[in-house]
Amino acid sequence: MVGFARAALSLGLFAGFFAVALAELVGLIALTVWLSTQIIPLLAIRLLIPVVVVGVGAILRSFWRALRAPQPEPPLGLVVQAEREPRFWAAVRDLARQAGTRPPDEIVLVNEANAAVAEHTRLLGLRGGTRRLVLGMPLLYTFTVAELTAVIAHELGHYSRRHTRLGEVSYRARLTISGTIRRLSPANPLSWGLKAYAGLYLLVDNAVRRRQELEADQSAVRVAGKEATAAALRRTPELDGTWIWFLALHVAPGRLHGYYPDDLYGGFAAMTDAGVTMEREPDPETERSRWDTHPPLDVRLAAIEAAPGVPVAADDRPARELFTDFDGLARELTLLIADEDDHTFLPWPELTTATRIAGLQEEADRYFRSIARTAQRETADLTTVLELIAAGRLLEIAQPLFPTATRRELPGLFADPLETMLTLAAARSGTANWRHSWSSPPDFLTPDGTEPPLSQIAELALHPGGLPETRDRLADLGIDVGAATQERLHPQASGTEVIGGMANTRVNGTPHDLLLLTGGFVLIPNPGRVNKGRLRLMDLVEDTPADKLAANNRYLAFETVDKAEIVRRVPLRFRLTLADGQLLDIRERWTGEELPNSRTTLTEVLERL
Repeated sequence: MVGFARAALSLGLFAGFFAVALAELVGLIALTVWLSTQIIPLLAIRLLIPVVVVGVGAILRSFWRALRAPQPEPPLGLVVQAEREPRFWAAVRDLARQAGTRPPDEIVLVNEANAAVAEHTRLLGLRGGTRRLVLGMPLLYTFTVAELTAVIAHELGHYSRRHTRLGEVSYRARLTISGTIRRLSPANPLSWGLKAYAGLYLLVDNAVRRRQELEADQSAVRVAGKEATAAALRRTPELDGTWIWFLALHVAPGRLHGYYPDDLYGGFAAMTDAGVTMEREPDPETERSRWDTHPPLDVRLAAIEAAPGVPVAADDRPARELFTDFDGLARELTLLIADEDDHTFLPWPELTTATRIAGLQEEADRYFRSIARTAQRETADLTTVLELIAAGRLLEIAQPLFPTATRRELPGLFADPLETMLTLAAARSGTANWRHSWSSPPDFLTPDGTEPPLSQIAELALHPGGLPETRDRLADLGIDVGAATQERLHPQASGTEVIGGMANTRVNGTPHDLLLLTGGFVLIPNPGRVNKGRLRLMDLVEDTPADKLAANNRYLAFETVDKAEIVRRVPLRFRLTLADGQLLDIRERWTGEELPNSRTTLTEVLERL
């Protein structure tokens, strides 16, 4: 009965959105009729009818897209077959029996430090359907059996309380409401009431979700006990933060250059075993917001403490012991995740070295390309740089890298680029290497554990008459100057996402739509009507993957941009100097349109290039 009441509430709120839209439309039509009696009728019609037409079109289009939209794609993960892991499946089925609900039909392991359930319902949630339990591999690597039991019991509690029945209605409603708001200009009067109602919908929907989380916690307490439930609840946010930090510090840099660890989750377990965790505030989260989908941690812990006690024997075994072939599952999930981008798998120490060398190469290439253009050569390397310094052309090659510096400042500033080139040469020569660390960036050390004095050598090379001694010291260290060379660029757009877009810009005077990807710019020629720019971009982004947009149009990867200069901020105008020396002047039109927050995002990207 509770599940039916909540479904009815969700349906009612969804219908309310259309009721508000209809009321606004009737009001605008009435306003049009009244204005036609006060002013020239044709003028009144020309003023308000376009607003009505655009509003109706936005609502109908968004509703149609929401109805036609498929169910959310299942998460990228590894399906655990019952035949392969009968012991784990038996444990989950037993927990479902204790929770008083039907067990999941599918269990999926994913690359997140979290857990979730989903149900593909029918008749907008009135009838149940296929159930899926999603478990994050980092949880399995770090939790005890008792803590994992609490997590699974919590998720199964959403089933027993029929929480997942609301998913279908909520999913369609949010698609319709958000799609309509995006398509309506802030100047359209219809958007005012609809935005206010969208806020009301989210407030009520999120309040229901918070209540559901507290109910699911009670289910976990009844099955797993207070202690295990509270422990899992405390550890999960910290574990999630630690996992994100681990990916950002140890995995993402390598993935950017095409490398991936061959023991991803083992590395995470090693890091947590070493006591490395994300820094957090000492007190539990106490800030409350009516927009939150989950109650604050202290509220949930207090509710758990106040629940009737259930004696449950603690099982402190590692959660992985519930599985028969845990290591095999971890390897398969790693391959599944990384195969999307065709990575090279390396052990952790080798991964650190390969990643650092690739990053150094990328940074050195920017310097080499600039120096090659200045010296009017096709390419440049460290040998070229030392030859130009010996020829007295230091200020000439340094000036483009530091255009605002004085001639007196240039030698000191050029020491950093030169040290980068020397570090690359040392790494390529095998003279020094990076020592992996879980808690901090790796140190660059020689085999005897000392840091090579490359900063001092760079400064020595820039002093008058210091080059002969520089070469001697490099030779003594075993550094081959010729090992630091410029690499050719092979930019691709795989794995990128659209993060912004501006319609009807001018690129060297020619109209283009501009899309901002996480890895570069996409320039789309002959865009179309100026007053349809935002809708055109939205349709383009919704219908076409980012990599196909890049493949079908001109794509400028960030690494091909030597310099970005913001000429004017409103309307935005900027210049890009490419690696081949080409100059692109890109201007936003006063009448141009953009995807939400695109100008701010684009400005931030340009300032970092």
